[in-house]
Amino acid sequence: MQTMIEKYRKKVPACRQGQGWPDVGLPLNRQQITNRHIVACVYGLDNLYELIHQELLKQTIVHTDETNYRGLEREKVNAYFWIFASGYIEDKQIILYEHANFRATAVPEHFLTGYTHYL
Repeated sequence: MQTMIEKYRKKVPACRQGQGWPDVGLPLNRQQITNRHIVACVYGLDNLYELIHQELLKQTIVHTDETNYRGLEREKVNAYFWIFASGYIEDKQIILYEHANFRATAVPEHFLTGYTHYL
């Protein structure tokens, strides 16, 4: 938990935390810190993400787009982040991101399985 507070509240990157934690007796490196953040998010946020996803599928209009990026230490040059967004509902909007290793219609088709309105 403290590594997340350091990273997201205090803006201390994992690489710098990896240098400081051994000083207080915790031999955590950057990769271990990052992996723990990922695991915490998966366990803590997956159910919430799925509830929001189900709410998105109920919307009349959904917008989608993708953008490519090059990750560090990746064999493949490009990967993609897809965005799925609703229109505004009472000054609120649903926005979800989905990661994919390719840019194809299969990504939104899978993400929007069962959706029958306007895309």
